[in-house]
Formats: sequence, structure tokens, C-alpha cells
Amino acid sequence: MSTKLKIGILASGAGSNLPSILQAIQSGQIEAEATLLISNRANAGALALAQRFGIETLILKPDLFNSKEEFDVRLASEFWNRKVDLILLCGYTRILSLPIIKAYPKRILNIHPSLLPAFGGKGMYGINVHNAVLQRGVKVSGCTVHLVDENVDEGPILGQAIVELSDFETAETIKNKVQQAEEKLYPQALIKYAPTLPALNFAEIPYSIKESGSGGKSGTAQPDFFDDERKEYFYTKGNCTAYALCDLGLKRKENADTVILTSDLKIMGVADGVGSAKEGKQTSRMAMSFLEKKWLNEGSIAKLKSLDHGSWLRKTVIETNQQILNWARQSINKVDVGSTLVVGILDDENHEMYISNTGDSRAYLWRSGTMYRLTRDHSENFDPESGEGGGLLFYMGGGQGSFGLDLFQLRLYPKDRLLFCSDGLLYATEDLIANRFQENMAIKEFGKQLLEDAYNAGAPDNTSIVILDYA
Repeated sequence: MSTKLKIGILASGAGSNLPSILQAIQSGQIEAEATLLISNRANAGALALAQRFGIETLILKPDLFNSKEEFDVRLASEFWNRKVDLILLCGYTRILSLPIIKAYPKRILNIHPSLLPAFGGKGMYGINVHNAVLQRGVKVSGCTVHLVDENVDEGPILGQAIVELSDFETAETIKNKVQQAEEKLYPQALIKYAPTLPALNFAEIPYSIKESGSGGKSGTAQPDFFDDERKEYFYTKGNCTAYALCDLGLKRKENADTVILTSDLKIMGVADGVGSAKEGKQTSRMAMSFLEKKWLNEGSIAKLKSLDHGSWLRKTVIETNQQILNWARQSINKVDVGSTLVVGILDDENHEMYISNTGDSRAYLWRSGTMYRLTRDHSENFDPESGEGGGLLFYMGGGQGSFGLDLFQLRLYPKDRLLFCSDGLLYATEDLIANRFQENMAIKEFGKQLLEDAYNAGAPDNTSIVILDYA
């Protein structure tokens, strides 16, 4: 191949196989570059490892998707959009389904901690394998690099390494011996297999992605919503840039905020699950999940030319609220739901932004040296010092379905900067936010400084922001 192979990685844990692979890439033994690591767990150690090597990371949570297949369509789309040629499983604990297997036939590698076909199949992963080896009393174990197909641990074998066992082994000692063998075998198998792969045609979307309706057409937005302890996104389109940051804060045990930001800079915003609602966290997740699906289904390039952005946004937010209420009413157990929402849709052809808000998440505009607050709080006596709002009057899914919705239309001009934020940022005070705007920092520096200001104020709440620089 004339260009370097692009490698994608799936990991659920520490990614113990990763260092040897990445070192082989850095040394030139593998003519490739690691492009993206996706994890289904926010606390996976592999995320930090990848970031140290300068690899883009993404957290996708399966419980925010309707099915395993829908989740795997999203995985395949993320890799395909980044022109990934080959996918490596490094301690990935989920079984892959057909959408991603069909999108990447004979291009997904896994390493299994036994000599397949022995000790393979469903449930045979991690320490479970080594316990089974110990109980069987075999004298050798090892590891296997194989291609992933629709049958668990039955794909073609690319390489194996044998580990001799003594009479005094434990599951843990077997694990350690096998991991040492894996560190050598995985890069060796990759060195041999990678050069055999022909180039992919990324101009054509695989049928398994298009068929499921979530991969979109070429040029269609690929939105992301996220809610992790600390997650950052940065996108550029033309002369416009956007930056999103979602942070747990210092005193909350979980993050009830959710942020949406599409890679085409069309949809952006923040949902803040209401703390007094038992399912506030789930409400914010559902709101962004529904927005994402609506945008994928209705926001194609062909439809955008005739799309009434303001009407679409208002209709979608109302439908989102109804979906949440229906879920709450149909639940076996009585659940309390509630989330604030501030979300914008960008009509860049007409230089306009439509913003919908409910509750006390806010949108601000910085223009010509002045900060303007674009939204109004649907709450009484909001006190940024205490964080108490005197009781929300309206919020998505709240109360008996009470729901306040404002819709704003804003004309955009070059050098405008927009800020969407949850109320966690307001502990830093509006005056300080205005001062940060005045400092004219680069977009990432500006976002991180705002978060630092919230931390300096004690960061008692989750803090989420989305920033757009409009050129």
C-alpha cells in the first residue's frame, strides 16, 4: 500500500496488548498509524494510554442505543468516517454483531487468551478462560490471534503462542504468562497480515451500515452525544470551529449532563438532568439520543435545502419531550423525569442559528466586545451562589408534563462566538464569563479556562459547555 494503514482499536479495559502494538508502529515495524480508540466504558484504562500516544479517543455507551446492531452500526460508522482500514480488539468484552463484521470483513483482529479452538466461545474471556484452563488441568495454554467473524472465537487463525504450565499455577499466574505471550504475538501477527490487505474504497458506504439507517450517506452528519466524567470534542468545518466539554465536577458522584455536538456543526447543545428527579440522568440521555436519531433520519444533505430549521427544531424538541413522558408513564415502577435543555440548529447557508431552551441551561453570544444572554431561565429566584432555583417551573418531562419552550432566531456574523452551558458553569458568575470572552482566547483554551473557573468556585455541579466560533 502506498499510504500508511489506518488502524482502529476497540477496548473495554486496560488494553494490556496496546503498548507493544503502538511501540511496533512507532518503531516502523508496522507500516501503519493508530487513528481512533473507542471504548464502551468511561473508566477504561486504554483511553488514557491511547491519549498518551496521541490517538483520538471516543466513548460510546451501549445502553444509549436500541439494540446491539444499532450500536455496532455506530462503531462501524465512526471507523469508516476516519478511513480506518483495520480494527483491533484489545480486551474488548462485547461480542460484535453483523453490521460491523460485514462492513469490515477479514479486517477485524482479536487476540484470545487460549489456544483456540480450546476454551473459546461465549463467556470465555479474561480470567474466566484461565480458571477453565486451571480446572481442566492441562499442561499448556497460550494465546491466539484470529480474524473475527459471526461465530464467536471461530474466525481464521493468524497466529498462536504456547505457554507451558507448571503444577503450581493459579488463574492469576496463568494470566500473567499468557499476557507476556500476547505482547509478542499480537504485533507479530499484525506485521505479517497488514501488508496483505488491499486498499478500501471509502467513497462507498458499506451496505451493512446504510441498511440500518444510522451510518448515513456520504456527507451526512455524524453526531455525537456524550456524558462522561471528562470528555472533550473539537470539530472544524470551513472557517467555523466548535468545542465541547462535559465534566463531572468535584462533588457529584455521577454526571447527569449530556452534550450533543455534530461533526458538521449543525446541532449543538446541553441537557442537564434535574437533580430532584429520580431519573434526571436518564432524561438528559434520552433527550440527546432522540435528537441524534431525528437528525440522522431527517438531516441529510438533500433535505437540508428545503428544511425549515426553526420549525424542525421546535417540532423535534416537543417530540423529544413526549417520548420521555411516554417512557416514564409506561415504566413498571413510578419514575420521576426531568431535564433542562438548550439546543441550537445552525442554518449556515442563511447565517442563522435557531436556539430552543427549557429550564435554566443557557446560551450566550459574544459580539463586538459585548456578551449577550440569549435565553431566559424557566425558574424562579435562581441563585448562582447556592445553585438553587426556587423550584423549576418548566423542564423537559417534569411535573405532570409541564413543559416550557422558548425558540430564538439569531442572525450570525463573522467573529461571533456562541456559548451553550449547563447551570454548573454559573458558579463562575456571568461577570467572570464575560471577562473570559473579553480575553479573546483560542476556542479550546477558552473552554478549559471556563471549566477551571467553575472548579475555582468549588465545582459543586456537573459542568458542560459547547462553544461555536462562527467565521
